[in-house]
Amino acid sequence: MIKNETILNTNTELLLVPTTKNYACIGILFCNFSEDDETVTIFAVKSGESIVDKATIIKDFKISAKNTLNFEFKLLLAEGDKVVAVGSNGSKVAATLSYTAFKG
Repeated sequence: MIKNETILNTNTELLLVPTTKNYACIGILFCNFSEDDETVTIFAVKSGESIVDKATIIKDFKISAKNTLNFEFKLLLAEGDKVVAVGSNGSKVAATLSYTAFKG
């Protein structure tokens, strides 16, 4: 499965695991569709917790103008967990997150 979101300059939810589900996040493609560089930070937030430094999985990741980058990783997410992103300027980068559901 995939989910597409444009990363804003506020916390942008890329993926929220629904009730009774478990997801394995496989990776994220970042496409900077603007004429300017953009910096993004990505968080993996445990259900019921806030977005804080300890939830950071990518910090100040610079994506050059008109460039696409692939960040591959394996991240198991349980019910209520989420992946959140924030851009330095916002509305310059599209994120395509690849994930699959599994029985936990």
